[in-house]
Amino acid sequence: MNLDLIYGYNFNYFKNRREPFRRIECLLNSEKISSIIEKDELDYLNIKIENSCSKLIMAIHAGQKAIDKEFNFILSQNKECPALFGEEEIDIVFYAESLILFSRAALDILATFLGKILLEPIMTVRVDSFNKFIKSIHKIDNKALNGFKNLFDKEDENQFSWLKVLCGSSKGRAVRDQIVHQKNLNVYYAEYRTDSAKEKCFVECLGYKLSLDYFINYMIDSLLNIVYRMEDFIIDDFKVLKKLKKAK
Repeated sequence: MNLDLIYGYNFNYFKNRREPFRRIECLLNSEKISSIIEKDELDYLNIKIENSCSKLIMAIHAGQKAIDKEFNFILSQNKECPALFGEEEIDIVFYAESLILFSRAALDILATFLGKILLEPIMTVRVDSFNKFIKSIHKIDNKALNGFKNLFDKEDENQFSWLKVLCGSSKGRAVRDQIVHQKNLNVYYAEYRTDSAKEKCFVECLGYKLSLDYFINYMIDSLLNIVYRMEDFIIDDFKVLKKLKKAK
């Protein structure tokens, strides 16, 4: 595996932060792993991480494009009362929705990887989505997984959370599913302070009115944080090498 081929040399988003999946890349490229896992299975795991990494970068790219499109749009408008419609509205909504769709895709593919190395050795289950991964770990009595169980439970209880946007909750359908099957993400301009006549771009999501830049940055940061946590868990907490060796 060589994630340099995915990150390239001109993608500067991670200039001051860690590139996701680099630790897993080192793990899968190590001699210890190649001595434990057969080549076909290792190739499969490599492809899953590469694909998840690609989707994650697509999500970040889409989010940045949404902010850029809105910035360029507002420069051409009456800043006190911009009129968002037509091609300009389609552009912003397209990239904002793409952020959501690619984020969920990145997590679904990562979940397949996680299911293969974490769950299949200890239970009969085939994980093909992040939702199924969450449900599966709640069925396992393992203290090492309690941190994730608590994290997902907390996000499920919050009125607004990345988990509800991407995967839904026990009480409702994901925003991701809604924009795929039912409706568009609602992006519009409105006054952002009661004492100001100027308007700002907002996203209506899960009943909340959020500024576009806040929503985009929150979703990207949340996606990266859960990927970092999963990656660190595999390497540091779960002792995946020992687990894989024991499973053989």
